Amino acid sequence: MRSQRDTIDVWVFQHSRLMIPMLYMREVLSQTERERAEKIRPSNLRLSYLQAKFAFRTILAAHLHVPARELQITVSRFGKPRLPASNIEVSQSHSQDWSAVAVSAMGLIGIDIERWRPLANCRQLARHIMTDQEVRIFEGVSREPGRKFLELWTRKEAILKCAGHGLGQDPRTFHAGWDEQTVQFWWPALLS
Repeated sequence: MRSQRDTIDVWVFQHSRLMIPMLYMREVLSQTERERAEKIRPSNLRLSYLQAKFAFRTILAAHLHVPARELQITVSRFGKPRLPASNIEVSQSHSQDWSAVAVSAMGLIGIDIERWRPLANCRQLARHIMTDQEVRIFEGVSREPGRKFLELWTRKEAILKCAGHGLGQDPRTFHAGWDEQTVQFWWPALLS
């Protein structure tokens, strides 16, 4: 399944629904991924990590028509996965038992997923991720402020992943809003 030049393919899945034997998952992952998995405690989070990485490799291998274990994936200093021998862009996110993967031959791409959870301190957190304009809008939200906070946070993190800077870039430096169809940003550091 090769990506078309004008499409973005997205997968969202629950790790616990992947019924893959542990030994097979470990065979497919790189040495670095296996070593990182061994450091993860508790065991349910380790299993979730293995499942997410296995699925990511499987999806990319299908796009590139190569065996998943032979796939060469590098990671930028900000954590963005790259396929040096390919012209496709990829992004991955996971939250608890869920993952999202995006693949595109169109150019830069970013994806983020956040599991819904109550956030008691979202009003205080807002000033750490939102522009002044976004804070003013958010202060007027009376219904489900935690959900609105996570919606914006997910949007901003996907944009930061697209830019390749992840959380190395301050999310307050650009306005993403909740309803905008597109988000424009310019960081001269992206060109270096």
